[in-house]
Amino acid sequence: MNNVNKVICSLVAANVLVVATIFTLNTYHHPMFLVGKNNTMLFSHGITYAEDRVESYQEYFTVDHTWNGFHDLYSTIQTEGAIKKSLKVYYSVYFWGLDIFSSRNTLRSKEYTPSAEPDITEAHLIDENIEQYFQILYQDDFSFCYTSLLTSSVQCITADQ
Repeated sequence: MNNVNKVICSLVAANVLVVATIFTLNTYHHPMFLVGKNNTMLFSHGITYAEDRVESYQEYFTVDHTWNGFHDLYSTIQTEGAIKKSLKVYYSVYFWGLDIFSSRNTLRSKEYTPSAEPDITEAHLIDENIEQYFQILYQDDFSFCYTSLLTSSVQCITADQ
């Protein structure tokens, strides 16, 4: 049993080290506009171009900083066309470095289906629960622009002032 106890202790120590590393990366590498702000409200206004239509939308985000350095993102997407839709999304966001972050554990409202998403590449990902990586293109105290490394889509969001 002595060897089993050593293995268990080693696994516990490795787990604590991994969690501490993720906590440190998230604490020191989150965007400038999140510094000193908790439950930050963000706004995005965009247009998605498809073969047969153009759809404009507004997206509102709330970033919740959790005690362990992680960030939970709650999003509401409001379409602006003739047919109004309100879609809700939840993500866990992790900042890995000065210009890379990822999202995973995505939960969507039941109305948010592939047919409701006008961006074909994003619609394809709705049924997949994968971790997506993003590269930060620009950031300052109030703006944050990034691109998806999977779909190459670009988005900029603005923090409340």
